[in-house]
Amino acid sequence: MTVRASFPVRAPRFRFVQKEEDAQAIPRAWLGGSLYRTHRFNAFHMIFPHGEIYFLKSVNAFASRVTDPQLAADIRSFVGQEGRHGHEHNRVVELMRGQGYEVDRWITRFRSALDRSQEVLPASWHLAATAAGEHFTAVFARTALDGRMREYPAELERLFTWHAIEELEHKAVAFDVMRSVKIGYATRMVGLAIASYTLLSAWHNATLHLRKQDNLSAADLKTGERETRAKNDLSWREILRAAVQYARPGFHPNDDDDREVLNAALAQWAAVL
Repeated sequence: MTVRASFPVRAPRFRFVQKEEDAQAIPRAWLGGSLYRTHRFNAFHMIFPHGEIYFLKSVNAFASRVTDPQLAADIRSFVGQEGRHGHEHNRVVELMRGQGYEVDRWITRFRSALDRSQEVLPASWHLAATAAGEHFTAVFARTALDGRMREYPAELERLFTWHAIEELEHKAVAFDVMRSVKIGYATRMVGLAIASYTLLSAWHNATLHLRKQDNLSAADLKTGERETRAKNDLSWREILRAAVQYARPGFHPNDDDDREVLNAALAQWAAVL
């Protein structure tokens, strides 16, 4: 019997340009002209590449123990999709370097922390953290596809849309691997704690690292906070709500039926992804 994965590994081509004379250039303050709001999302470009590597390594560590052919095929596609995501977000990091931002010091510390954790903590904790992290990225995906990206430059909108579509496609893979290898609720909660702390602290610290380089004043920060709330940008409260949902004993990622939003996004974006 031939088994095919439930989702494809796409390889879209993006054009990230910083030259001011180019009509498609991505400016430093690309989100509504606000450096404050831009840094909140540029932080994800700094987090995602090594975060995705962490995810795929954590799932791959258990791939040999998965006996279901369909889930095994989905793991291969999951790894392929996550690898592509990290590659493209790294290209935006390169754009940020060209814009004058020092990003490598923070990225090196983040990568080292992830690597050290995988050396000293049980593999089951990392798989559980990945399952929780995938739930958070599914929340990000829904916010990306609900109309909040109207202010994004075209290529960044394409990037986040592609990433969001694939996160919704493979949102249950790590969780299903965790169930397949009999990881229980207690370890699942350890993973949730690891993922929640890692995501919120990394997001805060990477954002702060960028803000300091632009010397944003107290007035800039207050204005940025008002704009963030007014524009309904992704907030830490949404992450905490997602954590509460994930902690429910009978939870499964497919409890949220994303087929309608996913099919609508694919119908709109298939030609350019």
